[in-house]
Amino acid sequence: MGDRNSDFVKVKIRLDRDESDYSPTEYEHVWARKAGPGLYELDNIPFFARGVRVGDVFSADVQGDDELLFSRVVRPSHHATLRVIVFRESPDVRPLEERVLVLRSTLSQLGCSTELSHLPGLIAVDVPEEASLSSVTKALSDGETSGLWEYEEAALPR
Repeated sequence: MGDRNSDFVKVKIRLDRDESDYSPTEYEHVWARKAGPGLYELDNIPFFARGVRVGDVFSADVQGDDELLFSRVVRPSHHATLRVIVFRESPDVRPLEERVLVLRSTLSQLGCSTELSHLPGLIAVDVPEEASLSSVTKALSDGETSGLWEYEEAALPR
């Protein structure tokens, strides 16, 4: 999300491999806001980490050269984290960038925030408590059924 002031810190989250041994890297770095001694509040949408969402308050341990390593969520938020990969080839013949832009606009209209990865077509989605998670997942399921993209529920509200 760009440059941060001194209230923000970078935290690394160890990524777990899925059943196909996929993870693009061993760690994902996220921005967090200091929330108390040893506590931080997640401030950006994770692209790969599972089980964490914007607004979660978590503990982190200092490692090595003052790096912070995510430990565990101590106070979950009521947000959801979803991820969408828009297929390069799909029934929609518009360029990938245009299709991604349209999807992000649709998600915004449904009350979500999104972040675009450096990986083409990968979108991280934050569904806040005030948005309708069922409306969002319905829209994403419809697009998945149509062969436009695939999505996953990386962290749902507890």
